[in-house]
Amino acid sequence: MPAASESAYHLVNLLVICAGLLGAVALLLLWRLRGLYAQMRDEQLTLQQAEHALHLARRQIGQLAADRLHIQARERRRLGRDLHDDLGQYLLTLKLDVANLQANVNGATSRLAPTLQCMASNIDQGIAALRCVIAGLRPPALEQGPQAALHQLLAEFTRATGIPVQHAFELADAHQASLGLHETVMYRALQEALANVARHAHATQVHVRLQCQGAMLQLYIADNGIGMKDVHARQGCGLAGMEERLREAGGVLRMVSRRGRGTTLQLSLPIKARYDAMPARIA
Repeated sequence: MPAASESAYHLVNLLVICAGLLGAVALLLLWRLRGLYAQMRDEQLTLQQAEHALHLARRQIGQLAADRLHIQARERRRLGRDLHDDLGQYLLTLKLDVANLQANVNGATSRLAPTLQCMASNIDQGIAALRCVIAGLRPPALEQGPQAALHQLLAEFTRATGIPVQHAFELADAHQASLGLHETVMYRALQEALANVARHAHATQVHVRLQCQGAMLQLYIADNGIGMKDVHARQGCGLAGMEERLREAGGVLRMVSRRGRGTTLQLSLPIKARYDAMPARIA
């Protein structure tokens, strides 16, 4: 066999062997890719199942939190009624009895008069303390409706501080009826925000807006005061308590503040329970 033909023969054999090796490598790669695809598909399915389980867990946590809030509100109303009807009536009767004794004290028992006066004073203080406890369970102003209560709160703030408040309350009757427990949360939050303005902001004007956007209740409070250097420095500003109230109700607190440019608070609450809501935070 000529040398050229022999070289061509060996070259063809080499090419055949290389082609076979490449085919084997390709098959091996395809088998490996198939395994990786199956593994990725299984992991994706596992991830979807985990996300679904997490979503259900969040809904259950939200449902439990909402149930707890309803139970707390119901117990507070019951406790307020019981305190007013029972202890309040006992204190009132005792006050009347002491007043009757004071009216019948004569000169022979004049040494009893100071004691009766002290008893009457203590009873008055007890009645005042009881009213404060009852009012703390649920703001009495809310009995006249959320918007009327907020109007009264703003008017009292302006009267006490001299700071004018521009406000816009954009709540339909249907929205007001669906607030439920959130009206207390919003009222207390606005109350604390106005107290912070009075104590710390050195503001000359405050803007307040309450509105519904979709399924969310939004409350904005902005002032033109000195602002805060660090929005996360919440000590002494009451924001931690506000944040906790919102967290329990599934809400979110956002704050923007700059030195010399005032502070803006945005409080968001779901009108209807959103059990997948994230914890409240300051952003």
